[in-house]
Amino acid sequence: MYKLFRVSWLWLILFIIFIGLLIFLSSLPLNMAHTTSFILVDKIIHFVYFMGLSGLLNFYWASEHRTSYLPYGWLSILIIASIGAFDEWLQSYTPGRSGNDLGDLIADCIGAVVGYLIVRMIYRYTYK
Repeated sequence: MYKLFRVSWLWLILFIIFIGLLIFLSSLPLNMAHTTSFILVDKIIHFVYFMGLSGLLNFYWASEHRTSYLPYGWLSILIIASIGAFDEWLQSYTPGRSGNDLGDLIADCIGAVVGYLIVRMIYRYTYK
């Protein structure tokens, strides 16, 4: 488990790729005929994606700042929430997307917090 915190460049590259993928996916028009009728699927997708995004950013910071990681974790939640707000704003200009959905933004923020908490538990287990 300790080796997870030794490859900071990997976490940063994956984080940047995830952001690029998010922008790409948010720019695609959504065909409403092919969407599922289960409304919570969208919220679950937002939650899982932003939990992963938060996890990558927190693994990066934990690998860079092993002795003083915890303050960076809370900053990551703000950064991920800002990325979620940008994602919603971007979707508002994409044909077929609703954008500015408060439910999606809440799912993004909850995902960011859970991603942080998971990495924090791994970090504490690894270094204590």
